[in-house]
Amino acid sequence: MKKINLVLSLGVLIGASILTSCQDDFEKKIKVAGADSTGSNYGAPKVLYIIVDGARGLAVRDAKPENINKLLVNSTYAWNSISEDSLGVSGWASMVTGVKSAKHMVKGNDLAGNKLEDYPVIFKRLKTANPNMKIAAYASTALFKEKFTEGADVSENKGSDAAVKDALIGSFQNDTASVIVGEFKGVDIAGQTGGYGLDNPGYKAAIKQMDDYIGEIMAALKAKKDYFNENWLVVITSNKGGAFNLPASQNTGTIFSNTYFNTFTILYNQKFYRSRFVNTPFLGYNFFGKTVRLHGRDGDAVRGFISGARAEDLNFGDGDFTVQMKVKKLINPLTKDANYEWPAIFGKRSVHTHHRTGWGISLYWDRWGIHIGNDRGTNGGGTLELKAAQISPNVWHDIAMVCDTRSDGRYVSLFTDGVLKFDPGNGGGDPYDQDNFYTNNGGIRKPNGQFAPFVLNKRSISNDNPLILGWTPGDNNGDRGIINFQIAEVKMFNAALPDSVIRNTACDPELTEAHPFFGNLMAYWPLRDGSGNKFKDIGPLNIDFDIQGPFVWEDFSDLLCAPATTNLTGSVPNSADIATQILSWFKIARQENWGLDGRVWINQ
Repeated sequence: MKKINLVLSLGVLIGASILTSCQDDFEKKIKVAGADSTGSNYGAPKVLYIIVDGARGLAVRDAKPENINKLLVNSTYAWNSISEDSLGVSGWASMVTGVKSAKHMVKGNDLAGNKLEDYPVIFKRLKTANPNMKIAAYASTALFKEKFTEGADVSENKGSDAAVKDALIGSFQNDTASVIVGEFKGVDIAGQTGGYGLDNPGYKAAIKQMDDYIGEIMAALKAKKDYFNENWLVVITSNKGGAFNLPASQNTGTIFSNTYFNTFTILYNQKFYRSRFVNTPFLGYNFFGKTVRLHGRDGDAVRGFISGARAEDLNFGDGDFTVQMKVKKLINPLTKDANYEWPAIFGKRSVHTHHRTGWGISLYWDRWGIHIGNDRGTNGGGTLELKAAQISPNVWHDIAMVCDTRSDGRYVSLFTDGVLKFDPGNGGGDPYDQDNFYTNNGGIRKPNGQFAPFVLNKRSISNDNPLILGWTPGDNNGDRGIINFQIAEVKMFNAALPDSVIRNTACDPELTEAHPFFGNLMAYWPLRDGSGNKFKDIGPLNIDFDIQGPFVWEDFSDLLCAPATTNLTGSVPNSADIATQILSWFKIARQENWGLDGRVWINQ
């Protein structure tokens, strides 16, 4: 067999794992050697809160800031923390209130329509809990000082980052404040003038300058005569990211690829004895390339076509076989939804309808399905019509049809994203159309609601029809009979792949010789050629599809096997977490009527 030349690199794992939401997993354990025999703690809690406006998290990481990196060994930290808004003022509001913008309603610099009376800044809550607590806030931006430091005993607009740095250092030497806040604007200003990436020399220099300031600030903090008798939580974070051209291979299509929302968060305490890196959750595998969108119908259809003897070489006869592919269903341009009614997307039938020899894979409303079998009228065969599991629009799914021969017939199994699953279809009935099922046995319902494989007769389904990728004439119902989808990684095997192999290869972005059934490969069309008028078969037979219709090669960059969770951002620090974390550091119990959205990442 010819060795396959792989066209694209394997997608990379974006995140190591989805981190558990259990707060204990993020707790820092403080060395007990520092406690005295009475069990007293290390001293009164204090907080230094440094806000670096416009510091895109991944840019800060890649700049390798010397002083910031020194803190990481005693920190919980993340380079992909999230600001829920691209507006710096909204980020500030979330960072000091502990609620998201849907509640505080800060949407612009004029703060029109805000609800800060309902969700006040935490400095007011701290003072209510402990009127003797002293709070000092120093800003380089007048708006931050005026709108987001209410409740602070000292609130000053210093006008520049250097002056804020000096004020923080001075507060350590001359003040007894329990909360000290510094807001710095220089990194954001540099980003506004040249982009929020290290290719902007001004932005890179501003990050370096901020790192130098942090070095000076931390040195002054640790020089306090009471530092080791106090319990300082140092929070360093940004209110937002900014414009940056993310490479296509790094674009996950999620909020984690929105460079405006990308921030960084460091929670440091000298007594944290180990580092805890909060990674981006697993989002899926990068799946990208250049493909042709298959769409239309009748004379204007864009499709792949193989005819004649070359198509007959891809017949399955009466043996075992597997068809597996990646499909991304797009919105129906006529009905403006994602529902279709039986248009074929891949198959070997001249006409896609009942009682036709051959096989076809179709879209059926929010699901996909198949027709497979013989012409009942000429050779006593039958047609098996099955509906498979749902496939959501605009997301890549792996679908597979497996046919294996047993003593009582040929069994057909359908897999979606590696899972054997038939869909009960209309009214919760059987997942096939009883009127069009002419074999001796039906599906057997399992206790878990799935179905056993369905039985098809043993007669050959070979034919002299073309192999068509895309629209095929037949029972395509009105506006829902059009096609609009992307397809890639189409594979045909002359063997029935076991359930475990389907499950383990569903998320593979491409086929390699490591595949356990590589020797049974009949054809393999990656469909990511990127140019030309053919879909190249890089399997053993080299049977290419001719591309018909007004086709265009289009770039795509998506996720493959993305998790279904709707709250991925909850697995990394968010802007609203900071205020909640500070309240927790002072052991102030959150009250239900506060409506806080933030979570706590570390405890004392």
